[in-house]
This record gives sequence, structure tokens and C-alpha cells, in this order.
Amino acid sequence: MRHPNHRFVFTKLILWCGLLMCIDACGGSSGRGKRRDATLVNEREPTCRAPRRAVSSYAGTMCATPCSDDMGCPSGLACHELTGANGAVGAFCIEPMPTLCQPCDTHVDCNPDTPETNNQCIHLGAVGSFCGGHCEPANSECPLGFSCRTFETETPPVTVSQCMPDDALCSCSPLAISVGATTSCQLEGEAGACSGTRTCTADGLSECTAQEQAEEVCNGRDDDCDGLTDEGVQSPCGGCNTDCAFDIDVTVDQGIGTSSTPQRFDITTEQVFEGNPHIWIANSAENTVSRLNTKTGCEEARYAVCKDPSRTAVGVDGAGVVGCRGDGFVYKISVDSAVCVDSNNNGVIDTSADANGDCVIQPDEMVPNDECIVWKTQPITAGSPCARAAGIDAEGHIWVGMWNAKQLFQLHRDTGAVLTNHSINMSPYGLAIDREGIIWVASRDPNGVLLKVHPDTGVINSWTNPAGENYGLAVDPFNGVWVATGWATSGLARFDMITETWQTYTNGGEATRGVAVRLNTNEAGLVTGATVYASQYAGECTTNQYVTAIDAETGTLLPVVDIGSGMGPVGVAIDSDGYLWTVNQCANSASKIDAVTGELIGTYPVGNGPYTYSDMTGYALKTITTVSRRTSKRLTGWETGSTYWKSLTFDAEFPNDKTSLTVTFRTGESADVMESQEWSETYGPFTSAGTLPVPIERSGYILDVQFTLASQSTSVFPTLNGFTVEASQEP
Repeated sequence: MRHPNHRFVFTKLILWCGLLMCIDACGGSSGRGKRRDATLVNEREPTCRAPRRAVSSYAGTMCATPCSDDMGCPSGLACHELTGANGAVGAFCIEPMPTLCQPCDTHVDCNPDTPETNNQCIHLGAVGSFCGGHCEPANSECPLGFSCRTFETETPPVTVSQCMPDDALCSCSPLAISVGATTSCQLEGEAGACSGTRTCTADGLSECTAQEQAEEVCNGRDDDCDGLTDEGVQSPCGGCNTDCAFDIDVTVDQGIGTSSTPQRFDITTEQVFEGNPHIWIANSAENTVSRLNTKTGCEEARYAVCKDPSRTAVGVDGAGVVGCRGDGFVYKISVDSAVCVDSNNNGVIDTSADANGDCVIQPDEMVPNDECIVWKTQPITAGSPCARAAGIDAEGHIWVGMWNAKQLFQLHRDTGAVLTNHSINMSPYGLAIDREGIIWVASRDPNGVLLKVHPDTGVINSWTNPAGENYGLAVDPFNGVWVATGWATSGLARFDMITETWQTYTNGGEATRGVAVRLNTNEAGLVTGATVYASQYAGECTTNQYVTAIDAETGTLLPVVDIGSGMGPVGVAIDSDGYLWTVNQCANSASKIDAVTGELIGTYPVGNGPYTYSDMTGYALKTITTVSRRTSKRLTGWETGSTYWKSLTFDAEFPNDKTSLTVTFRTGESADVMESQEWSETYGPFTSAGTLPVPIERSGYILDVQFTLASQSTSVFPTLNGFTVEASQEP
């Protein structure tokens, strides 16, 4: 609501300030003034004839006559020293309160000729500020209708006594009208006060020009009068445009985002496997698979799967794949509840969890028809199907070896559908995939044969291990394939991919079974070497069992790792932190070992009859087959209306065709719901720059974008320089 036009009415100051004409002579004494140094603000020559000077008067101007003291001034005037524009100093009879009740904003407004008159600009609230007149409470010098009152000024904060009208109303004096005196005023509202001005004109004091408080819209003005302009309604790119290109530079460490709103963006880059600290262990004797947290050793979930599970593999997203010897089924199990499917439509994901927090999954903590088993498939049904080898390629697709059928099958990562199959005329016992995408298969029928398979065209060649026996196998970063020689030599054989020659190693002990390769890196993350580990267990649970260690580059035998008796380590693996793990068939457990010192960190229970010697942590996939990094960004759109995210383009460098990039995204209306939002389909892999825009075509206040950078080489890696998202505001 606008304020009424407050009129400040007071009795004409006939006796006290009624000298509305130029005064030729002064006589008498007011006794009210003191001689003070002063400055003449406006010298209005030639209105007045020298030696008189034009000064401010309530009526507008007056011609002030020289004086020597107050006694020489007419009643109502006081003698003050004034300094002219030319620097000349003289004492003149002037009105001490010429601006009384005049609108003002500063104390200077109230003392037009000299600040020494001490007239103060008094703030009276939203209606504005008005000039008082200096007075002494004990000896009131205020004109009729005014009283000497005490006020606290804000600038500077002092207590002053000023003549102010008794009825708190003022009108515009001739002087105020002539100078167009103004004061700041306000209109109060819910969000704040809208500011304006009031001005003295011939029609009197105007109403406050402040706007009515309104809802903030993007127009360059403070519509709701809260002191901020266009807050909450600007484009995320700044300004009032309804289209915005989020141009994100990911090569800088700080200030990610546009120059106008860098706080809107968040960047996190991590090694993918660091976010998935799990080991998947097949419990063959009970047809289940256990998922352990490798940081805590806790069994977080256990799933009922197919018959006689054995080999497991782990994707870059942490999902576990298990193949079964008893019926040839293959299962994929997600660790991300957003990927799990609420198949019974009860509004929750029914899945196994350690509900009582004892780090061991009890029977009642398993779930029939677990909804995190995202798919299961039987690639072949004829001839007693038996899945006895498993691995994951750089694109995330699953390769399984069918023992009796003597075939390799490639299964789609999302559906389990068969993509490719190759007849290999040998019974696959284990497989590993190198950084070129080549699949290496260890056969035990015929025993001791190592097979090289191209993923598109099939078998390339084969070589026989001189030890004559194969068990588990793994690939190192130096073009070597390591095969456990089982009972034949209780050692390892290394096949050189370049020279196509073999080298065997043994340090005695029991039969070697599972194999794993651990990369050694410096502080910069560069590979400086690798160590090969092989579990030794011949089937007798009462003897001491060991893990053999060999320098992958030099072939030097390293000290064995003693895990104690009664364990029966059939498989080994390396976790995301570089720790060595053994799967202990005799003890129904898994052990965590410091790979550098050989110290046993802990042993943790799993299900009955654990039997796994494959890439059960996904370490080989992420360090040998595919080196992956994930970069995630969060963008926020318009705070009013709805944001429609149109498309995405990126700027990336790909050193060769073995490096690639994929992208996925999700949207939501608030941060607290984002974790439950489903990611889009994965776009890519892209292997070159200049890719056409990726369609987003989703609405929501928040957009999460996730890039996965992958390489099939340890020496080169793709670089994501930045990306652009096109978006628009919807009503």
C-alpha cells in the first residue's frame, strides 16, 4: 500500500523567520547565536548588493547583512562567519533554521550555508527524513508549533536536540520548492522494503515513488525489494535468456562452470575400481555367491544362484557375474539399487543385506528371487552345459567358456543375450582378456593348451604349455600370459605374446591353482613393475599352504606368502587397494594379505565350499583389460519453471582406436532424489572427436552427467577436455 501524502503543516514563522526580504540594516539582538567559522555553500550574486550576500532563507533566499556579533542581528537571525566562493571570510546575519521541516537525506541538506548551524537530518521512518533545527532543551528556541526534542542520529551516531513539529507533519517551504528538496522513502512488504523518493514541488510533497512489492521476475530490477536483483530467476548462464549452453571445462582444478555462476557445478574424477571395493566368491557346495567388502571384510550380501557356481567376474560398475558348472547358467548381479528391478512391484528392492550388522549373511538375510539379480541366461542347453570360464571385455560384455560344448559365448552386458559365439574345439577351463581385446583360454582337455582367440573372428592360434598342465591364468602388463601348472610342476609358466615362447618357474610346494597379477606403480601412478601370485593347494587341508610370488618382468622368485594350515587356497585376487586375497576352500573363508609385507590382515567367513580362481574383484579388467576412469558432473538449471535438457557434445582426445569414451546421464528435481533416479542408456563407446550431439531430451532441475574414459593400453589414455549441454527454460 502506498503511503499517503504527508503534509507538514505548521504556523507561519512570521516573527522568527519572517524576514522574507533583503535586509538593509540589522539592529537589536537575538541572543541566540554564536560566532562560528562557516562556509557559504551558494553565493547568489548579483541578487544582493555588496556588502550583503545571498543566503538561504525559509522563503527561498535573503540578502544577509554583515555583522560583528549576534547583538548586531535582527530578532530571529544569528551572526555567522561565511566563506565566499572567492575565499573571502565575513560575518553575516542569517536564519539559523532556514531548512526547518525540509525533506533531506544528509545533514548537509539541512545546513545550506554553513554546517556550524548544526541542523540535523532526522529519519522519521518509511515516510522519509526531514531537517530539524538546532536547539537547547533547557532554553527552547523553537518556533510556534515546534518543540525541542532529542534524537539519536545514525551517521554519525550521536544524541542531538532538534526543533521538530509537534504534529509530526511538515509541508514544503518556498526554499524546499525552489531547490526541489527530496528525501528517500520506503514501502514495506513481506520480503523487504521498496525504496523511492519524495520531492517538494509547487503542488507540495509528492507521494513515495517506491514500486509496489511484486514477485521477482528476470528483468534487471529488484521486484520484491529484498536488496537482490533477479535472484532465483536468472538463467544459469546469467541474464534473462531462456536458452543456455552449459560450457564446462574439465581441464581446470577449480572454478568449474560458467564465468557467471561457477558455484553451480561440481566435478569429481576417480579410478572406477576405487568405488567398487568388492570380491565375489562362488560357494560351490551351496549354490550361492558371496559379496564381500574388501575394505572391511564384511559379507554384505549372499545370493542363491545356479548349480555348482565356480568362476566369477566383476564389471567396472562393481556388478558380479557368476557361471555355474552344474547347469551352464550365467547370472549377473548388480550392486546398484538403481539398476535392480522391483519385479514384484511392492515399491522396494528386495535383496540380500547384512541386516543385523554381524558381517556374515545368515539364511534369513538372503532373499528368494533377489531383485538385484538383473538377468540370468543359459547360453546353450544341449550336451550337459557347463560354464567353466568367465571374463569381461573392454565394452563390459561377458565372455563365458562352455566346457562340454567347447565354445566361447559373448553375452550382452545389459540383457545377457548372446552376441557372438566361437567354436574352439577345446574345453575352456579359464580365460583372461588382454588390453588388445584378445581372449586367452586355458584348456584342460586337451590339457596344457593355451588358445588365442580374436573376439570377432575366433581362434587365431594355440600353443602347448611345456609343463603339460593348465589351471588358472592371468595377463601381465608386459605382454605375458601366466598359467598355473597345477600338479605337473607346482609352479607357473609364462607365455610371451611377442616371441611366442614359454618360460617355466617353480619353487616346489603343492599344486598351483589360481593366478593374479598385481601392478606396482610409483607416486605418479606409472607402472614400474608387476608381481604374479599363484595359490598352492593340492587338496589336503591339514598341510600348510602358500602363495607363490614372482616378479613378472624379471621372472625372479619372491618369498612365498604363508597363510597357515587348514585353509586350502584355490584362488587368488587383487583388490582395489592392492591387497592380496585368497579363497580358502577348506576353511570356508577368504583371507586378506598385505601384498608388500606378506602380513595376514584378516580371514573372513563366506558360504560353504568356496571355489573361485578368476578375476573375482575386477582388478584385472580395470588394470589390464580396460583402464577406466569415471568423471561425473552435476549441473543445475533454472530455479523457476522447469529445465529441459536438450543435448550434449564433448571435446575429447583419443590417442588411438584402443581408447574410448562413454556417457550416461540422469535428471531429477532435487538433490535428495538423485540417487534413486535411473541412469539413461549408455551412449558410446566413442573413439573419435566431433561426435554428433548426444540426445538428452529430459526435464528436471538437476542433471548428472557421467563419462567413463577407457583404454585397452596401460601407456595411453583418452582425455576429456570439456563438454557442452544445451538447455532451455520451460514455463
